[in-house]
Amino acid sequence: MKQLDIGFKPFPTTPHLKAGLVFRLVSKKESGEQFHYYRITHVFNSTGQLYYLEISTPEQVLVAKRPKSMPISVLNKLFEQNSKNTLGNVPLPLEFIKTNVNEDLKLSNQEIADNNYKLLLPLLEIFEDETYLKSRNFEPAIVKHAIQIEMSRVTLRRMILRYWYFGQSASVLAPLTRGPKLKLTNSTDIAAGDFENKISNRRGPKARITQALGENEFVVSLDDIQDMRKCLEKKLRKSYATKVSAHLDYLAEYFSKRHPEIYQEYLEKKIPEPVTIRQYRSYTSGTEWLDPELLEKLIQTKTYQTTTGALLANGPNEIYELDATVNRIFLVSKKTNAVIGQPTLYVVIDRWSRFIVGVYISLKSPSWEELSYAILVSFTSRNKRFKNLGVDINDERWPVGKPPAVFMFDRGSEFRGHSAEKSIAENFKIEIALLPKRTPDGKAIVERVIRELKSRNGSASIDGAYQRRPTDYETRKAVKAAKGAAAYNLHEIFLLLIKEVESYNNSPHDTLKKNILLVREGVAPTPKAAFLWGQKHISGLNRPPYTDEDYQKMLLGTDRASIAGGTLNYKRLTYQPDNTIAKAMLLRSGKSAKQVKIRIDKSHPEKVYVETSHQEWACWKLTAGALNSFRGMTLDEIDQLREQGAMLYDVAKNDQQVADLQNTTKRRKSIKNTIEATHAESRQAGIDETLEIKKALLGHKPIQPIATSSPSKRHMEPWEELALAERNKKLQILSKSRKK
Repeated sequence: MKQLDIGFKPFPTTPHLKAGLVFRLVSKKESGEQFHYYRITHVFNSTGQLYYLEISTPEQVLVAKRPKSMPISVLNKLFEQNSKNTLGNVPLPLEFIKTNVNEDLKLSNQEIADNNYKLLLPLLEIFEDETYLKSRNFEPAIVKHAIQIEMSRVTLRRMILRYWYFGQSASVLAPLTRGPKLKLTNSTDIAAGDFENKISNRRGPKARITQALGENEFVVSLDDIQDMRKCLEKKLRKSYATKVSAHLDYLAEYFSKRHPEIYQEYLEKKIPEPVTIRQYRSYTSGTEWLDPELLEKLIQTKTYQTTTGALLANGPNEIYELDATVNRIFLVSKKTNAVIGQPTLYVVIDRWSRFIVGVYISLKSPSWEELSYAILVSFTSRNKRFKNLGVDINDERWPVGKPPAVFMFDRGSEFRGHSAEKSIAENFKIEIALLPKRTPDGKAIVERVIRELKSRNGSASIDGAYQRRPTDYETRKAVKAAKGAAAYNLHEIFLLLIKEVESYNNSPHDTLKKNILLVREGVAPTPKAAFLWGQKHISGLNRPPYTDEDYQKMLLGTDRASIAGGTLNYKRLTYQPDNTIAKAMLLRSGKSAKQVKIRIDKSHPEKVYVETSHQEWACWKLTAGALNSFRGMTLDEIDQLREQGAMLYDVAKNDQQVADLQNTTKRRKSIKNTIEATHAESRQAGIDETLEIKKALLGHKPIQPIATSSPSKRHMEPWEELALAERNKKLQILSKSRKK
């Protein structure tokens, strides 16, 4: 029987169960084995239950149903019974990675998806409570929220199921491309009962406190929600605060006044907590009602209150640390020797193994766009990426990383920006971990790596580098000397940096030497060896829900290019069609230039993509001539040197014009009295002239300049001689009269 291919990719080792992952189960039929795929929507470790949706092709999302429950222990037994029963991920459809603009709303797909996500967020937080996933509470919760936001309950239900169906990324809430209605067959409702004994549909376990205090019968009203928000605003006006502390103030100051009898019963321990912290977070979610200045004081990002280093990570590719700093190298112009700037160095390091996963250098100011390229470098092939820069490195010497489950940042502006948090947390479904204040050693691993790379750059034989921060006379002197002998391009810096990264990854590390697990397995205490060993042998780690290819496409930058004359032109670089869709686009483009929006990896611009309505994007490849024109440079460096290139062009054009004017001579007058010659004589004269030129070029006989002969004196008539004599006589008389 032909199996349905939805792009499922199993993990090499069993990761930690989390929402967004997909598991595959095998059923035996008469026609053979059949695969079924299920998306995990919720994991409740406290009750030992998980919830899942059956998934198939993207079109089947229209008939998706409410998530079903399954004991985690049953799923683990299924994995043990058959090796084909495994966890993995499914690629995200290209439909949700596009950046189209809705002409009616004048908003991009991403902006519309963000607005939809804000509408769904309170309901999503309600469904984090297992009780509301039950059949008796699922629809009422949707109906109640639909009334509050004035939306159709059918539309809201479909959006919720689509969000879970495709892995819980905010980007999947973008509007879908309209087209003819598809004829969908009824989805195969394969229940978990094919793989386990049927579980009775009973209520989930109640909170333990209900055994002593009874059930909570308090129902929150709109006035109570207003009190919750007022309490949070009041607390934020005073200082930085969390919702946990605001919840306690709400119970003591607002709830006690509005419901004094219920509050008194709660203090006397007769009833359970009337408004839980989960409810408080849900009803105070969203940002539209909160002043932007107060929102900055709300501590809502998860922080790690610890200084135990790598103990936070259980294995490789689970937590990546990122940092950016101005590198201690100066870049100057070859023409004017003016300092162009100091490049910014981005470093991505695996927290568990200390392995440097990616580095990136940019001449632009630190921002999320530049940071995204550093992330993209971390889990894409090194072979093609650094080939154009002339850097000798490959995937074997510098292994490629994987998208992590957690990104750990410090509190720098480029990391705390709205675009970074939205892209990583909401679209990529990768957790953000910001270090708490006054925790200098919380991200000490990547800080030490950057410090060591800077130190090595300063001590290496590269012009323009200095080793220490300029704090005294000697260090300032070193900085001044570095400016006088600076590097001429980023290629030189990349060469040294990759060399130092490779050296660091293969050097023994003191912390890895103390890792008992690596010592027992006989693994060398180097970051590279630990990273490779951990990828193969450590299981139960957190993993993101999407594939590597999905994240690579999500991280591509956007820009504008033009199609004309059979090519695509971008920043004076020429691209040719590389697939059938691009060739078809070229045929429809016409002769006049047409602007198109492209997706490009600026750190590796060999290929650009144009979004289309197909499942595959139009791909354009850089021509060989264009590839050679910028080999050894990056697009950032080309942008920085564009003004200098224009000046060099203008100077060269002016110099040539002056030279042409200086070499211009007076045209010789043509000889009017030419001699008519036969065709044979003209042909022989041409052959003789050509032979003379060839001999001169070969150095056998120099060509003698042909003297221009003056016309011979012709015989004068007698009357002409008399007229000339009379004229000379008059001239003599005239000259004598002037002398007197």
